[in-house]
Amino acid sequence: MIWLLAILSASWAQSESRDYARVTTGLIGEVGHAVEEPALEWYSGARLRLNLGGEEQSWGQFRFAGRAGIRLIDEPGEGMIDRARIRELAVYTEPGPALTFGRFAPEGGGFRLIDGAAATVKFGDGWRVGGFAGEAPDPFSTIPAARFGGGPTLHYDGKNTSFDLLGEVLVAAAGLDRASAVVDVRHDVTDWLRLSSRADLLFGDAAHPVRPADLRAQAQTRLGDARVTAGWRAWSAAALLLTNERDPALTRWARRSTGLEQALEIGALDERVHHQVELSARVPVQVGADAVHNLTFSGSYRPGEVGEQTYGVARVGWTAAGLFGRPLDLTLQQHAYQWGGGPGIYSSAQLVWEPLERLAFDGSIAGGWRGQDGRKEWTPTAYGDLFVDVFGVGHFSFAGGYSFVNGLGRYRWDTNHTLLARVSWRK
Repeated sequence: MIWLLAILSASWAQSESRDYARVTTGLIGEVGHAVEEPALEWYSGARLRLNLGGEEQSWGQFRFAGRAGIRLIDEPGEGMIDRARIRELAVYTEPGPALTFGRFAPEGGGFRLIDGAAATVKFGDGWRVGGFAGEAPDPFSTIPAARFGGGPTLHYDGKNTSFDLLGEVLVAAAGLDRASAVVDVRHDVTDWLRLSSRADLLFGDAAHPVRPADLRAQAQTRLGDARVTAGWRAWSAAALLLTNERDPALTRWARRSTGLEQALEIGALDERVHHQVELSARVPVQVGADAVHNLTFSGSYRPGEVGEQTYGVARVGWTAAGLFGRPLDLTLQQHAYQWGGGPGIYSSAQLVWEPLERLAFDGSIAGGWRGQDGRKEWTPTAYGDLFVDVFGVGHFSFAGGYSFVNGLGRYRWDTNHTLLARVSWRK
């Protein structure tokens, strides 16, 4: 269904220069000791933006964003539709009152999705007020769920200050499903100092009457030519765990598509509230008469309670005019953590290089060790990947990739290999 809609809509997009259409399809295969049977999956996706009413007198837009996969070889689920997501399927009208119909994410709502309608009206200088209502699908799987509701929205965009406010109440057959409020504020104190904060709070859980889905505070400043950012975050998986539907394919796909960090179970989904402090700096360095290289430094620290994860990471990045005159990015990272029965460390490096205008290489390699529960032993783990992109051959782009995860199991090395092939059409 998604593929058919993408093809029909993409052909429509060709008639309007301001329209946008991108259709992607490909194959993902996996084999290794940790995989009982070889797996092969076909997937496709599309992102569309189509102006309605003509190029000169457009009265709105149609937007679509979705994807789906089918397991070709994957016992026992051959032929099963997998990772089907429709994140957006809506019509937006303008000018005048901004109306939205269909499936969409309420402005400023973060993870939330609504199957319904929304309206926003401008008033005063920079103010917009509105609301949304409808059925709220599961944010993981995007499957419709039997819960209904909505809430008000308020937005302000001023010269130095802007903020977004959103409220939401959802009701299911058993009663209140979720009540929440989101506040997002940004303020430019001076030309060289910007402050921002966000609070996404959930209410109504008997065990936790108020739970943060996302809290953050950040300050950005300039010291000479350097840009420095300092911040604090607190978050939990409650925003996703309090939904009616959980998608069992999510964690399976996460294990397939992520590398060492997932293999070491860093950042696993749970209901605990995590805190993290962050500091980063971006420093331009003049090299020669014209070339400017950028150095980036960042670090974060996440404390954990007894039995929980304590996690720290330091990063150094270098963005250069390039190797042989072509763009190049190099990022080095050092991770250290304490979790469960022992400590863990790993290092990683990522290199992105565009040797030609329409050719790019993106590769990374990582290695580390973690302590075993109750034993004074360290288990090594390694990860590597390489992706090649070929851009703009007519309206087509091509990509291929390979990754491996290598860890020492109880009696042997467990190695997983993943291959990716993808073709995209863009207009």
